[in-house]
Amino acid sequence: MADVRGKVAFITGGSSGIGLGIARVLSKAGMKVVFTYLTDRHRDEALASFPPGNAGVHAIKLDVTDREAFVAAADEAERVFGKIHVLVNNAGVGIRAPIFRATYNDWDWGIGVNLNGVFNGIHTILPRIIRHG
Repeated sequence: MADVRGKVAFITGGSSGIGLGIARVLSKAGMKVVFTYLTDRHRDEALASFPPGNAGVHAIKLDVTDREAFVAAADEAERVFGKIHVLVNNAGVGIRAPIFRATYNDWDWGIGVNLNGVFNGIHTILPRIIRHG
Protein backbone atom coordinates (compact mmCIF):
# COMPACT_ATOMS: atom_id res chain seq x y z
CA MET A 1 0.00 0.00 0.00
CA ALA A 2 1.83 3.06 -1.26
CA ASP A 3 -0.41 5.66 0.34
CA VAL A 4 -2.18 4.95 3.62
CA ARG A 5 -3.90 8.32 3.99
CA GLY A 6 -7.63 7.86 4.44
CA LYS A 7 -7.35 4.07 4.70
CA VAL A 8 -8.80 2.23 7.70
CA ALA A 9 -6.82 0.08 10.14
CA PHE A 10 -8.45 -2.32 12.63
CA ILE A 11 -6.11 -2.98 15.56
CA THR A 12 -6.89 -5.55 18.24
CA GLY A 13 -5.45 -4.79 21.65
CA GLY A 14 -4.81 -1.24 20.51
CA SER A 15 -5.53 0.52 23.78
CA SER A 16 -2.10 0.04 25.36
CA GLY A 17 1.46 -1.05 24.75
CA ILE A 18 2.57 -2.01 21.26
CA GLY A 19 -0.97 -1.86 19.89
CA LEU A 20 -1.42 1.73 21.02
CA GLY A 21 1.96 2.61 19.55
CA ILE A 22 0.89 1.14 16.20
CA ALA A 23 -2.44 2.99 16.38
CA ARG A 24 -0.71 6.31 17.02
CA VAL A 25 1.81 5.84 14.20
CA LEU A 26 -0.88 4.83 11.70
CA SER A 27 -3.08 7.74 12.76
CA LYS A 28 -0.18 10.16 12.37
CA ALA A 29 0.39 8.73 8.87
CA GLY A 30 -3.19 9.70 7.99
CA MET A 31 -5.04 6.44 8.51
CA LYS A 32 -8.38 6.16 10.24
CA VAL A 33 -7.86 3.88 13.21
CA VAL A 34 -10.23 1.51 14.95
CA PHE A 35 -8.72 -0.04 18.05
CA THR A 36 -10.19 -2.59 20.42
CA TYR A 37 -9.98 -2.57 24.18
CA LEU A 38 -11.12 -4.56 27.22
CA THR A 39 -11.17 -1.97 30.01
CA ASP A 40 -12.72 1.48 29.99
CA ARG A 41 -9.64 2.88 31.72
CA HIS A 42 -7.37 1.71 28.88
CA ARG A 43 -9.82 3.07 26.31
CA ASP A 44 -9.95 6.48 27.99
CA GLU A 45 -6.17 6.70 28.38
CA ALA A 46 -5.64 5.62 24.78
CA LEU A 47 -8.13 8.11 23.36
CA ALA A 48 -6.50 10.88 25.42
CA SER A 49 -3.16 10.13 23.73
CA PHE A 50 -4.48 11.23 20.31
CA PRO A 51 -4.85 14.88 19.32
CA PRO A 52 -8.06 16.43 20.71
CA GLY A 53 -11.04 16.15 18.40
CA ASN A 54 -9.41 13.44 16.27
CA ALA A 55 -12.43 12.11 14.39
CA GLY A 56 -10.22 9.51 12.73
CA VAL A 57 -10.01 7.29 15.82
CA HIS A 58 -12.71 4.95 17.08
CA ALA A 59 -12.59 2.51 20.02
CA ILE A 60 -14.60 -0.72 20.26
CA LYS A 61 -14.82 -2.98 23.30
CA LEU A 62 -13.92 -6.51 22.19
CA ASP A 63 -12.91 -9.84 23.66
CA VAL A 64 -11.08 -11.32 20.66
CA THR A 65 -12.05 -14.85 21.74
CA ASP A 66 -15.74 -14.05 21.15
CA ARG A 67 -16.44 -14.80 17.48
CA GLU A 68 -19.85 -13.13 17.35
CA ALA A 69 -18.51 -10.02 19.08
CA PHE A 70 -15.66 -9.90 16.55
CA VAL A 71 -18.16 -9.83 13.67
CA ALA A 72 -20.14 -7.10 15.44
CA ALA A 73 -16.94 -5.08 15.98
CA ALA A 74 -15.99 -5.36 12.30
CA ASP A 75 -19.51 -4.31 11.31
CA GLU A 76 -19.27 -1.31 13.65
CA ALA A 77 -15.88 -0.32 12.23
CA GLU A 78 -17.32 -0.38 8.72
CA ARG A 79 -20.36 1.66 9.78
CA VAL A 80 -18.07 4.30 11.28
CA PHE A 81 -15.29 4.51 8.67
CA GLY A 82 -16.25 2.32 5.71
CA LYS A 83 -14.02 -0.41 4.32
CA ILE A 84 -11.26 -1.89 6.48
CA HIS A 85 -7.92 -1.98 4.65
CA VAL A 86 -5.48 -3.21 7.31
CA LEU A 87 -5.85 -5.75 10.13
CA VAL A 88 -3.33 -5.64 12.97
CA ASN A 89 -3.88 -8.75 15.10
CA ASN A 90 -2.03 -7.35 18.09
CA ALA A 91 -4.04 -8.55 21.11
CA GLY A 92 -2.01 -11.00 23.15
CA VAL A 93 -1.50 -12.24 26.68
CA GLY A 94 1.13 -14.07 28.66
CA ILE A 95 0.55 -16.67 31.34
CA ARG A 96 1.97 -15.12 34.50
CA ALA A 97 3.21 -18.27 36.16
CA PRO A 98 5.85 -20.87 35.43
CA ILE A 99 4.26 -23.29 32.97
CA PHE A 100 4.41 -26.17 35.47
CA ARG A 101 2.28 -24.08 37.85
CA ALA A 102 -0.16 -22.82 35.23
CA THR A 103 -3.68 -24.16 35.38
CA TYR A 104 -5.70 -25.48 32.49
CA ASN A 105 -7.72 -22.26 32.73
CA ASP A 106 -4.50 -20.24 32.35
CA TRP A 107 -3.55 -22.31 29.32
CA ASP A 108 -7.00 -22.05 27.73
CA TRP A 109 -6.98 -18.27 28.26
CA GLY A 110 -3.58 -17.90 26.59
CA ILE A 111 -4.48 -20.13 23.65
CA GLY A 112 -7.87 -18.44 23.37
CA VAL A 113 -6.43 -14.95 23.02
CA ASN A 114 -3.11 -15.65 21.30
CA LEU A 115 -4.23 -18.25 18.76
CA ASN A 116 -8.01 -18.28 18.53
CA GLY A 117 -8.20 -14.49 18.73
CA VAL A 118 -5.80 -14.16 15.81
CA PHE A 119 -7.79 -16.70 13.78
CA ASN A 120 -11.01 -14.86 14.62
CA GLY A 121 -9.50 -11.65 13.29
CA ILE A 122 -8.31 -13.26 10.07
CA HIS A 123 -11.56 -15.18 9.55
CA THR A 124 -13.72 -12.11 10.20
CA ILE A 125 -11.81 -9.29 8.52
CA LEU A 126 -9.63 -10.75 5.77
CA PRO A 127 -12.61 -11.81 3.58
CA ARG A 128 -13.93 -8.24 3.81
CA ILE A 129 -10.57 -6.86 2.66
CA ILE A 130 -10.38 -9.37 -0.20
CA ARG A 131 -13.94 -8.53 -1.33
CA HIS A 132 -13.22 -4.83 -1.77
CA GLY A 133 -9.62 -5.21 -2.92
